[in-house]
Amino acid sequence: MLKALELEVDSGQGIVSAGAASPWCIAAQRCLAGLSAPDEAKLVVSNVYTKEATSFEHTRVGFTARPGPNGDTQLFLNTSGHNKYNAEMSDTATSISAKEIGCKLLSSESIERQLNVTAVTRGVTCGDVNKYAAEMVMKLLSPTTLKRYKAKGRQLCWKPDFQPFGDVGPLFIYESLELTENATCLAVASLAMSTAVDSKRFPGVHYCKLLSPAKIIDWIMTDSLKPDSSTSQGMYSLAANQSQKGAAFNYFSAVLQKERTKKSMAEVNKMMKNERVLPGT
Repeated sequence: MLKALELEVDSGQGIVSAGAASPWCIAAQRCLAGLSAPDEAKLVVSNVYTKEATSFEHTRVGFTARPGPNGDTQLFLNTSGHNKYNAEMSDTATSISAKEIGCKLLSSESIERQLNVTAVTRGVTCGDVNKYAAEMVMKLLSPTTLKRYKAKGRQLCWKPDFQPFGDVGPLFIYESLELTENATCLAVASLAMSTAVDSKRFPGVHYCKLLSPAKIIDWIMTDSLKPDSSTSQGMYSLAANQSQKGAAFNYFSAVLQKERTKKSMAEVNKMMKNERVLPGT
């Protein structure tokens, strides 16, 4: 479990204090790139971790290509990460892992273009990174735990990635990874957002809300062995996911209302400028 928790944030204490970086975002970037081993060696990936969602919103993916030691090109990537934890400290007694790991990454297409290479695995999704996390976790578990989970536990099942409401960038921050418990499995769907390499706004990025490897261990060792509680208000309930979407919708509505107010005031000012005052009045 400790090894999995160390992947969430480096040199930090999760909900207590922010760390310097998110190792899992770095791993996710390499996974999304889909490169061969020789080409992946040309990637130098760093990460900046932010504790606050508002700070994460304003981070940007940066990159620069430089000559490598062997005469080839190296691509230096600066990604960013932000984790969500249980807000109530009392909850951490049963779940100390992150509810999700948010990562702002560079798209595979951008990496191909910068390095002038072709990915061996194209179209890697945020959901594929979650599957990779599950495969890695299975190797960390003891044979006894793994045997019990396969025999008695409800498994993980995977749903396609989904986009934030209206495909609006800021809402990527405020919407969440979907974890929906049912009678047979924990269904996982990643929030994802990507742009084309020639996009006029934040070109060639790939954002993901990912499942923490530590959360997978939580599920395997405890909740997967419990009866289905999907009708409750638990962390895996549909109601909890809908609440997150509701919060995002309210945020979006507030932004729209603010823009409408700006437009209305602009129209009033225009009318006042164009108004003609008759002589003698």
